[in-house]
Amino acid sequence: MLRISLLLILIIGLISCSQQGEKPKVDEQTDPNSEQSSGSSGGIVAGSLETSLQIKDDHALFRVKNQTEQVKELHLKSEDAFEYIIRNGGGEVVFEQSQNKGETVVLKQAEELKYKIPLPGDLQDGTYELTAILHGNPELEEVTSFSVGE
Repeated sequence: MLRISLLLILIIGLISCSQQGEKPKVDEQTDPNSEQSSGSSGGIVAGSLETSLQIKDDHALFRVKNQTEQVKELHLKSEDAFEYIIRNGGGEVVFEQSQNKGETVVLKQAEELKYKIPLPGDLQDGTYELTAILHGNPELEEVTSFSVGE
C-alpha cells in the first residue's frame, strides 16, 4: 500500500510540473498583437491605419497614423487627393475644399501624416459636421461634429 501511495504522489508531481511549463492562453480581445484587439493602447495594432479628426479652436486636425508592423505606402490620387466638407445641421454642404497633390506618401511604423484644416470664420451659429477624406489606396475618411457660437 505504501508503494502505491508513493507511486501516486510521484505521478501527481510529474503532472503538475509538466503543466507549469505550458503557456497560458491569451484572450484575443486583450492580446495587443491581435488584429481584433480594440481600444487604443498606444502600441502598434497589426493591420490598421488609424485616423482621427479633432476640432481645435479655429481649425481641425486630421491625422493618419501607421499602426501596423510594416511600412505603408499611401497612393494619393492626383485629383482631389485630400478633401474636407462641412455640412450644417440640415445636411447641406456649406463649405468644401480639396487639395490636388497626387503623390505617394510613405509612412513608417508609428509615423503620422497630419493635415491642418482651417475652419471658415463666417459660419453661422449652429452645429456642423466635418468630413475629412484622404482619396487614395486605401481611401481614409473620418467624421466629427462641432458647434459654433453655442
